[in-house]
Amino acid sequence: MTNQDVRHIEWEELDKRKYYVIGPIMMVGVRLIIFPPTLIKTRLQVQKQNSHYKGTLDAFRKIFKHEGIRGFYKGFSTNLITVASSQVYITTFEVVRSKLPNIGNTSKSLVAGVCASLAGQTITIPVDIISQKQMVTGQQADASASLKPKFKSGISVVKDIYSTSGLKGFYKGYVVSLLTYTPSSGLWWGSYYMFTQLFDKMTPASTPHLAIQGISGISAGIVASTLTNPADTVRTRLQVEGGSSSVRNVIKRLYEEEGFRALHKGLTARLISSVPSSCVLAVSYELVKLFSLKS
Repeated sequence: MTNQDVRHIEWEELDKRKYYVIGPIMMVGVRLIIFPPTLIKTRLQVQKQNSHYKGTLDAFRKIFKHEGIRGFYKGFSTNLITVASSQVYITTFEVVRSKLPNIGNTSKSLVAGVCASLAGQTITIPVDIISQKQMVTGQQADASASLKPKFKSGISVVKDIYSTSGLKGFYKGYVVSLLTYTPSSGLWWGSYYMFTQLFDKMTPASTPHLAIQGISGISAGIVASTLTNPADTVRTRLQVEGGSSSVRNVIKRLYEEEGFRALHKGLTARLISSVPSSCVLAVSYELVKLFSLKS
């Protein structure tokens, strides 16, 4: 005996006033949880071979030792700006999904996820670039106890980028970001809805739907993160290095430094970030919709 089909609340069923209040509040909480592993992943992808950290655990220990808890949240306040882009993203996803013909939940979600990513990136990419540059400040201090950790404000990073590259510096890696996040978004949402149907058939009837959605979120995170990690590594390097770096040059340097191992650079940290965050995001989003139902 299996569950009644897992219910996905549709856009037309939501009270939008509740939705746009509850959603951002819950998103800030989620960001607090997932930001430290995202910072570690960024530092691992940017470093050359093992110049600063030998791996995820080593990075965690060194950051804590030399920079303290604050070190795990460098760039966090800047990154919070993307909460606004998250609302653009998820609104686009739900609206597009609601307007598509009945081609199945998995297909509709994949297409809507791609459209949502295209809509959200224009806001997200400049913020990502600023936040990532803040994340890696102090990395030299981890390699030498004699150096004091540095903390750069978002404003000082903005000035640095503008003085070096002008306005185009804030969209460095825009194309590779689209090539990373757009398929990642489509893969995540398509996989998420596919896994909810799959696990719904595999689990006992008494299994709570939120549990199925949480496990589906984890599974979707693993699929999307693993398949798009090479592009994410190139994107991160390109955006942090800035200047005259190109996609071709970044790929060439990565291969010269580490060969094909570079394709998996930062993957463990990315999975540590994406697996729990995908679970939290899936459950949180379903709860946001549940709490935002029309009376």
